Amino acid sequence: MQRALACLLVTACSDEPVPDVGITCGDGVREDFELCDDGNVVSGDGCTALCAPEPLVTVTWAFFPSVMGPAMTGACRAGVATVELVTEVNTTAPYPCDERRSGTVYVPSTKQVFARLRAANGDIVAESLPVLATSGWRADAPFYEDAGYVRASFRRPDGCLSLFGPDGQPQLQPIELVLAPVDGGTSSVQTFPCSDDLGLVTSAPVAAGIYDVALTNAYGETIIEAGVVVRPNNGVTDLDFR
Repeated sequence: MQRALACLLVTACSDEPVPDVGITCGDGVREDFELCDDGNVVSGDGCTALCAPEPLVTVTWAFFPSVMGPAMTGACRAGVATVELVTEVNTTAPYPCDERRSGTVYVPSTKQVFARLRAANGDIVAESLPVLATSGWRADAPFYEDAGYVRASFRRPDGCLSLFGPDGQPQLQPIELVLAPVDGGTSSVQTFPCSDDLGLVTSAPVAAGIYDVALTNAYGETIIEAGVVVRPNNGVTDLDFR
């Protein structure tokens, strides 16, 4: 009887459930269709702007006095008070720098994470290279007191070689990044696939020092060369050949 009276007051009556149009992502209340709600619409803090959970990534860091030596054990590296885990969306998870060697941070899918070292006065001492989380949601952030990295950028028309492959289709040939110490030490060679807009970052640390840098093609021909000073403490030296 009550339902019949209610139906007289509206133009249509249905047994279908009426959707709740009052659901608001970011109000701190988990409601229907929300997998999480942390009270904001900021991604990178464990719950996305669309109220979906984000993965918790474990970042492991290590300190190396020398690029050729074993990792340090025991207390944190001298002059470092805090290790911050930072993502592309600028969320941070600070940890005191002591015997601890790992920490966790929420990282949105496809985003990178890196570790930042700060002194007691807040100054940035060093940063690791940003990396994507690997399987198992882990990421490694090594630090080398006597080494850094080189990033070289150039556009493909400046020398990337295209040859015909077995299927008769053109194939872009890889590029080699060669770092030769000016003091006559052993050269470091790393190979990268070629693309239209190439940014090469050495995947392994390079001992601090002065180098002659060359990009070579599949025939060993030098495309571009320059001199560079590699900075210690994970410093990234940029070479822009654009």
